[in-house]
Amino acid sequence: LTGTQFFETQQRLLRTEKERTGAEPRHLKAQIDPHFLFNNLNVLDALIQRNPEQASAYLHRFAALYRYLIRHKDDDVVPLADELSFVSDYNYLIRQRFGRAYEVLTHLHVTDALTVFVLPGSIQTLIENAVKHNGGSETDPLLIELIATDDAVTVANELRPKLTVVESTGTGLKNLQTRYRLLSDRDVVVESASGQFRVTLPVLKQEKPQFATYRQ
Repeated sequence: LTGTQFFETQQRLLRTEKERTGAEPRHLKAQIDPHFLFNNLNVLDALIQRNPEQASAYLHRFAALYRYLIRHKDDDVVPLADELSFVSDYNYLIRQRFGRAYEVLTHLHVTDALTVFVLPGSIQTLIENAVKHNGGSETDPLLIELIATDDAVTVANELRPKLTVVESTGTGLKNLQTRYRLLSDRDVVVESASGQFRVTLPVLKQEKPQFATYRQ
């Protein structure tokens, strides 16, 4: 079995139909946020008038982001390499919208990002939460650290609550926790202490196939 097939089989064995029905629509809704769509269309409209060449580049990244979401909307896991590429497109859109008010610093310590897996949209959800709830500026950007190893992916940022309270149901993070429980015996770890907010996602690995030994 491929890595994706393995985890799909594992998930079917672990979850009930009720859990699947309840979790998946919320997962999709958390990724495709109408406000995100409208905000980026406004940015694109401004770029078309000011800089058509830059608008074309922006549209290319924007389309790539939504292709990823549509392509993997029914997948339980994706290679870490694919998710990081998706995050790169998302960060580009954030940069065009907010300038350098938010900076994502990526630290990769992974042997092979194609052989370890995460939930599709999981890292992007954590970066989106950091931007949504914390303030940043060109002169004092909010630094968001993304640290990936062979065992876990951590997204951390300084706590800088925005002056205007942002309405949030916490659905995105809760949904990630629920889905990871169905796929792994390791939980998503959420920490908020000493002015820092950190979320650590378990990395899912493809197990080596077991072959029976026959004696003649």
